[in-house]
Amino acid sequence: LANLGVIESEGLLERARETGAYILERLGELRELPVVGEVRGVGMMHAVELVADRESREPLPMDAAPQDVIRRETGVIVRDCQHNLVISPPLIMSREEADEVVEAMRSVLERTDPSGQIEERG
Repeated sequence: LANLGVIESEGLLERARETGAYILERLGELRELPVVGEVRGVGMMHAVELVADRESREPLPMDAAPQDVIRRETGVIVRDCQHNLVISPPLIMSREEADEVVEAMRSVLERTDPSGQIEERG
């Protein structure tokens, strides 16, 4: 009950709605990258679908494990769920932290080609 009290008193649900919408908007910018198929989310849970081909929706080969590269290079925690990168950050996440997450994902995905290979950081 104490946790529920904190969530209510600190307005975390409203903050999560606002920040979640902001994250979804920012993640939508990743659609410009060739390996990003769909971006979806609800509240503070979001997924970026990785594809080898947008037309056929053929999944990106995950041999190079982009989620591992994102974690190793940036420290941002993303999970993989089949061919999706998933984030479910805490309700207290700030817009600045949301920007860091999106830029961390971008920094790896923009170096990822449709074969699933990730170019070394230069």
